[in-house]
Amino acid sequence: MGIILKIAFRNIRQNRKRSCLIGLTIFISSFLLLLSNATMNGIEKQVLRGYITLQAGDVAVIWDSLKEVSPLDPGKFLYDFSFSVDDEEQEAENQRAMAKLRDYLAAKGKEIKAAFPTVRRYGQLVSREKIDVAFKAYGLTRESRDFLLQSGAIQPVAGQLPVEGYQVCISKTKADEHQLQVGDWVTIEATTPYGGKNAMDFQIGGIYANAAGYENWYGFMPETAFRLLFAYDPDYFDLVRIYLTDRQKAPHFAQDLDAYLTTETSVLRAESYAEASPFFTNNSRLFKAMFNVFILFLLGIIAIGLRATFRMNLFERMKEFGALRAIGYSRSHCFGIIFCEIFLLALITLGVALLCAGPVVYSLGQSGIYVGSGIACWAVGGERFYPFMRLTDLLFTTIIIFLFSLSASLQPALSLCYQKITDLLAKRQRRLFLPAALWRNFRTHVGLRPDLNGREGNLRKGKGCNA
Repeated sequence: MGIILKIAFRNIRQNRKRSCLIGLTIFISSFLLLLSNATMNGIEKQVLRGYITLQAGDVAVIWDSLKEVSPLDPGKFLYDFSFSVDDEEQEAENQRAMAKLRDYLAAKGKEIKAAFPTVRRYGQLVSREKIDVAFKAYGLTRESRDFLLQSGAIQPVAGQLPVEGYQVCISKTKADEHQLQVGDWVTIEATTPYGGKNAMDFQIGGIYANAAGYENWYGFMPETAFRLLFAYDPDYFDLVRIYLTDRQKAPHFAQDLDAYLTTETSVLRAESYAEASPFFTNNSRLFKAMFNVFILFLLGIIAIGLRATFRMNLFERMKEFGALRAIGYSRSHCFGIIFCEIFLLALITLGVALLCAGPVVYSLGQSGIYVGSGIACWAVGGERFYPFMRLTDLLFTTIIIFLFSLSASLQPALSLCYQKITDLLAKRQRRLFLPAALWRNFRTHVGLRPDLNGREGNLRKGKGCNA
């Protein structure tokens, strides 16, 4: 094997022009593949961060009315489906379900990193400029406020996320639409779960950076002010966001909790973040798969052209391989030399592509890629996203380049290796039906020979021909 690698390295050095042309095509493909995977990683992380942090948690405890909404509906957690208190019997059932939930969370404390009973509901934001119905009030405690800030899902650009008094933090989009600044006053009108109408004045306490379009609807306010505005009892919530110490256990945790909650009543249900809305968990992965398919298609086209170039190069080097065969090198040795040439060249080029793509991805990962506030921000989870690389992407790229090298060199190399030595030395390439040549070589290798009747017999030591 060592001598084969030495010969391959020598051929790469001696044919620098050919090596540079082949290496350039592989470099472009590898560079695009690494950049596209890093880009999709950034989009996937951002979309999941917003969805898990603000909407569902690792496990979401929801009311039965929200459970009935299809998981494929991307707006599932944006609806106002929550508890109902039609009569005293319903009230008692709700209280029993919430008590069971508290008992379960207390018993599973070691597995739970944080749990936030969450209140959020649509209202109307009234300012001097307009009345905005696309406004969703979101109640915060001090603990939930700190969690949102630490996760990076909410990034204040002015003021802060309020947890006391009668203040509200709105998105930059809302602030621009209403021409509001920190310190201005607005009126928020609300419809309570009991059908009543309330209105309260709030001061703009902060403005946060724009995220996905649907996340810009949120107006974060202290939970005490929210409950007063919407007439929520202290025990009630719209859902509970549960965050686990190990997110991979979310499906099992949700299944166990759901079974526990539905033993006596079914008003509360539990779902993992992946089960609750596959739209958010699968959408970015689908984008990544589509980009990879495009890059693989591009690689396939390049491989077709590269194979033609490689065939012409091998034709010019027939005498070289004829001499190797004449001094005792086997077909497999010659094929190994040809394959190692392009594979080693591919690995070197992949390393160069990684050295070039790494700083680019790191730089963009720090500054972010700006996509604007249009429809694109709904798909990527914000006006900016931050690419990054994963080790699995590098392994995937290496495997793809290996298959690319094999596909580009396989047919020309085998066609050359199965020429007769005399034809190779005379630089005369005969037409060859490659599958038939491979089959004949296989039969020879396992010791099969046709007998006089045309049937195959085994001539290995100790065995006679088949009758």
